[in-house]
Amino acid sequence: MIDSFLLLRRFKAQWHPVARVALVTFAFLRLSAPQPIVAAEFAPINDANFGTSVSISGSTGLVGAYGATINFNQYSRGAAYVFRNLDSDAAQEVIKFTAGDGKAYDQFGSSVSVSEGSALVGANGYDANAVYWFRNLDSGTVESVVKLTDPDGLGTQFGSAVSLSGSIGLVGAQQATVAGRQFQGAAYVYRSPDVSTTAPTAKLVASNGAAWNFFGTAVSISGGTAFVGASNKAYLFTNLDTATGTVTEFAKLAPSVANRGPAYDNFGGSVSVSGNVGLVGNNYAKVGSNDQQGAVYLYRNLGAQSGTIYESAKLTASDGAAENYFGTSVSLSGNTGLVGASSAQVGSNSEQGAVYLFLDLDTAPAAVTESVKLTASTGGAKEQFGRSVSLSGDNLLIGSLGNGMANISGKAYSGSVSSVSMLNAGNASRVIDGISFESRIDWIIGQTTSFNQVTLKIGNTANVTASGKAIYIGSEAGSNNNTLVIEGALAANAVHIGSPDGNEGNTLRLENTATFVPTSFFLAPGNSLSIEGDYTDIASLLAFLGSSSDLQVWDGAGSWISIDEFNYENFIAYSFLDGYTEIQALAIPEPNSVALLGMTGLSLGAFLFFGRRSSRFRGNEEHGA
Repeated sequence: MIDSFLLLRRFKAQWHPVARVALVTFAFLRLSAPQPIVAAEFAPINDANFGTSVSISGSTGLVGAYGATINFNQYSRGAAYVFRNLDSDAAQEVIKFTAGDGKAYDQFGSSVSVSEGSALVGANGYDANAVYWFRNLDSGTVESVVKLTDPDGLGTQFGSAVSLSGSIGLVGAQQATVAGRQFQGAAYVYRSPDVSTTAPTAKLVASNGAAWNFFGTAVSISGGTAFVGASNKAYLFTNLDTATGTVTEFAKLAPSVANRGPAYDNFGGSVSVSGNVGLVGNNYAKVGSNDQQGAVYLYRNLGAQSGTIYESAKLTASDGAAENYFGTSVSLSGNTGLVGASSAQVGSNSEQGAVYLFLDLDTAPAAVTESVKLTASTGGAKEQFGRSVSLSGDNLLIGSLGNGMANISGKAYSGSVSSVSMLNAGNASRVIDGISFESRIDWIIGQTTSFNQVTLKIGNTANVTASGKAIYIGSEAGSNNNTLVIEGALAANAVHIGSPDGNEGNTLRLENTATFVPTSFFLAPGNSLSIEGDYTDIASLLAFLGSSSDLQVWDGAGSWISIDEFNYENFIAYSFLDGYTEIQALAIPEPNSVALLGMTGLSLGAFLFFGRRSSRFRGNEEHGA
């Protein structure tokens, strides 16, 4: 069996083979060294359905392209891509691989899952009914461990869904016949298989299974706990790390009576479990008067319940509309969730798709809407951004099918939760590229820590205009030298640069490509607004900020003072160096010294500027988010 591997240069690079090396039963095709990749979009050349499935574990991502044509004539044989170092700006290696024994219409890559360097890739097209187990995805040379085949015969859609947690794999077979019941469905557990032991260690079925239930439509495993989705049903299984034989569910998952839809709803169409918390999607759910808007159900304390478990919370989109299909995809990591709404309209683009980020699900109320909404910055109609989603700690991966009607290959987008919510790791840097967002929470860069930086690249938009919400750069005392760099478009109610409680070196930097909606800038003493270009004339500065914007500084006595052409010398100093104008709020002395400060403020500001600039601007390098 021969598998082909290809390395991909950054983004839409062409293939350039330069060497071929044999290893066991695989052939490798290596390209020139790739360029660094920050958080952004990835799109291969003409690989149909790229992005239909995605999975991320740590900084390693896996993207399926089940419609990929191999060797120019093997249509829909399928492929999968490995992306490494998604949490840094290190040189990015991308590997494309296919099933060596595959054939046309196998649809290798229709489902994928990666965990701790190992991966499962499903091929459930036509009569393939196979799943491939790989390892060493996060380092070294990728190896094929074993090919898993349908243990109960052909035609079961074995591999319709896959999930991996460490060395335990779970494979759905949604069309399996069970006890003579056609298409009841089943799922199979594998623990550390190898070439000599390819049989499943356990078979999962529903105790109330019936024909046409399609049990195994969606699967997710975390440790020994798993969710399995079926047609309008979902099930909880436990102790899969030791289970053998045929196993029925530990509990049934269901929406409460108040949230229950008609029998043809798609509850269980997507599932995700993380520890003792899980999500079940129903992208056909009616919300209010909106048919098929979609909803997702959160289940907590899974190990302490049995029988039938009802949701702890119902997740919906704040801007949901009919036929958005919110819940097409779900992913959970700890108390953070991602939900794809693959048909959401964005602007005038129908079915562009959107993804919704939910934070603090451990304390979520019974009904909750998103913290942040994500969209593709260059997305178009029918691209279905959010067709697949995956979350691992701070890192996220989102799949977009592309416009099939226009023969456009799909895409995958990497990014981070912290870059669009709160970056407070300390000495950390994130780059937002390829994704735009609308926040319903405060956007914070450095709450209690120092030297955090977020860069919004050109072509992307950040919107923080929800009622009462604002941007904070260094939000609390002692949080120093944090930076927000805007190259793209910004809309915000207010931007707080530093805190009057006491910090310094925090900076909002506006590049000459930046655009922003007029807003209020609150500049605390010892912190800076940095603008590319020469705006050292007060009239130029105020004109740049816009007549509807308001630059305010802290007066040292408990009040914010609006800056104008008559009082600016008392409250700010500014200097022009290396192509940037830096405006800094002055620390205000006793009231009887204000007049003197008005005469000397500019020279004092220059002194402060030159004395502190190196510590504020040279400490951070950009890294991928």
